Amino acid sequence: MRNAFNVVKAIDDGKVNATQAELANYRGEALAAIALCYFDLTRLYGYPYAKDNGASPGVPLLDHAIGYGETSTRSSVAECYEYIINKLKEAITLLSNSRNDGHLNSYAARALLARTYLYCGKNKEAFGTADMLINDLKSTGLYYLVDNAHYADMYSWGNKLGAEALFQVSNTATSNPGRDGLSYMLHWWGYAAVVLTDDFAQKLKSDPADVRNQLVATYQDGGDHQYYNLLLKCPGEKGYDSPSFDNNYTVIRLSEVYLIAAEAGLKAGGELRQPALDYLNDIVRRANPNASVSDAEFTLDRVLDERAKELVGEGHRYFDLLRNGKKIVRRGGKHLPNAPEEIDWNYYKCVLPISRDEFTFNPDMEQNEGYTKE
Repeated sequence: MRNAFNVVKAIDDGKVNATQAELANYRGEALAAIALCYFDLTRLYGYPYAKDNGASPGVPLLDHAIGYGETSTRSSVAECYEYIINKLKEAITLLSNSRNDGHLNSYAARALLARTYLYCGKNKEAFGTADMLINDLKSTGLYYLVDNAHYADMYSWGNKLGAEALFQVSNTATSNPGRDGLSYMLHWWGYAAVVLTDDFAQKLKSDPADVRNQLVATYQDGGDHQYYNLLLKCPGEKGYDSPSFDNNYTVIRLSEVYLIAAEAGLKAGGELRQPALDYLNDIVRRANPNASVSDAEFTLDRVLDERAKELVGEGHRYFDLLRNGKKIVRRGGKHLPNAPEEIDWNYYKCVLPISRDEFTFNPDMEQNEGYTKE
């Protein structure tokens, strides 16, 4: 965020030598990056909007890179989401409509705006933003849903920045997180520290025709001889026979936009219910062409179930359950030996504590409930 704010200031100070179109796009990228960072900070440190209509503390809101000795107070979650929405709206007017892999363009910012609306309960706005984006992309063909036959290929090492990748963090052979990266955590050749629960694996396997089964593999650990279900979304250059370091990390892809439209339209109801169901079935039928969800089956739990299957490993399930007031059930075996099995938004550790370092600079900063400042 500091870097992004510095880019904006450099543009304002006339220190960036570029055309007006380039300057507008640079500013738009910086504003969208700031909004994205604030979105993640808000959902990590602030309680879900639906718990109290955003009244609880979120994070400090700034319009510049904070200076030495400067302090700020925490704004409410509602104020944070409003800030994020305004930043994204401004960014969208500035950003290019061209495909710019590894960078934020107008389509990525619009997708993030739809996600933000969903998180703060603005369901008609979330549906409208997602619906318009989907239809615009159908007309341009810049991004599109990968079909059933090529679904598993979407995650191959050589298919970075594919058809659905609205925004990915690009990693290269020389610039990547190495063994600290998520891909190495997932890989059997690496740490194999992030695995699928048996419950989730069985949920997928209950429909053998679901193409997403191709992204699950069973691995036996040579040390403890236990079996683990591995997610195959981050293969190495030679598939799962080589270590995985430089995979791109997906921030948002087109499938999520369809699922945003499905959830938001369901919640809004009325005339939006049927198009929302159609968007859900686009994802369901892509996974299994012979499957579909009926109107009677079109419930929030069914949408969340589809989000779990489609977006597994992409950082959504915890927040999906939390923001909808659902219980999070954690049953995993040796990697969760002492964890509580069920938590919800009333469990104080569902959000992170403010770091004690913050109180060194600002003793008046409010701590999250249940945590201390020491």
